[in-house]
Amino acid sequence: MNVVIVDDELHGRENLKILIEKHCPSVNVLGLASNVFEANKLIELHKPKVVFLDVAMGLIDGITYLKSLKERDFQVIIVSAYRDYAMQAMENGAFGYLLKPVLSLTLQEQIKSLESFF
Repeated sequence: MNVVIVDDELHGRENLKILIEKHCPSVNVLGLASNVFEANKLIELHKPKVVFLDVAMGLIDGITYLKSLKERDFQVIIVSAYRDYAMQAMENGAFGYLLKPVLSLTLQEQIKSLESFF
């Protein structure tokens, strides 16, 4: 399963990438983006099945970006340090929600759910 990670914090992107590489062998991280503009380029270039998307980011937050994606051929997993956005994320079409710091077991469960979906 090909994925893209979008998080404005370098350690957030890198930590999630390391967790995926270590605990989710069926997942291939195609690219890392620090904002939604970079994300758009990576998504267009790589056509991932899943985008891991942070909520609290610079100019355009993850929920606003999610709302703006009218037509998409990938699933979105929101990754956030804040529980408050979970309902809003799901109402706007997120497949799942991971709380930071992301636990390997929770990540693996989310990946299994995605694999069942596809």
